[in-house]
Amino acid sequence: GICTAATLVARFRGWPRERAAFSLGGAGLIVNVLAVIYGVAMIINLSWYRPTPGAAWYLNYATFIFVPVIIVIGLLYYYGFQKRRSNN
Repeated sequence: GICTAATLVARFRGWPRERAAFSLGGAGLIVNVLAVIYGVAMIINLSWYRPTPGAAWYLNYATFIFVPVIIVIGLLYYYGFQKRRSNN
């Protein structure tokens, strides 16, 4: 999802500026938009809460536990290490 969204933003900013050996032409934008929509739909599908009877509680709530934990770890890493490195 991140790659297709970043590519879509780059396309709106005028990328690619030079002609490449392979190009979808105007269809590239359509394919890119469809890829972003598909990615968002899959994130929603995989995150949709569907409890499994008999499973441990943390397995039923894995999305709600692990996604925020990963986001917090990523933000701590970015603001703790990477942002300082990019400012130097």
